[in-house]
Amino acid sequence: MRNIRIGVVEDDPASCQLVLDYLNRYQQENGEQFTVSVFDDGARIVEKYTPVYDILLLDIEMSEMDGMAAARRIRERDDKVVIVFITAAP
Repeated sequence: MRNIRIGVVEDDPASCQLVLDYLNRYQQENGEQFTVSVFDDGARIVEKYTPVYDILLLDIEMSEMDGMAAARRIRERDDKVVIVFITAAP
């Protein structure tokens, strides 16, 4: 079984916990193994980003650097990572 490396970038603690709960549930139900790193703003992941992740879950709206800006910066260093935008907004 391959370990899937996931970065979760979410500034709202409750929303972040919900995403982590979903990931844990998926692991248990499907026999997958994730290594998950959590960042509380786009700026946090961008400042020291290296292409080690398979998937990034980026919140669209964050205070310092939003997910769209973070994705643009990450794409300059990593053209292979899967980026999924998440939001709690309706």
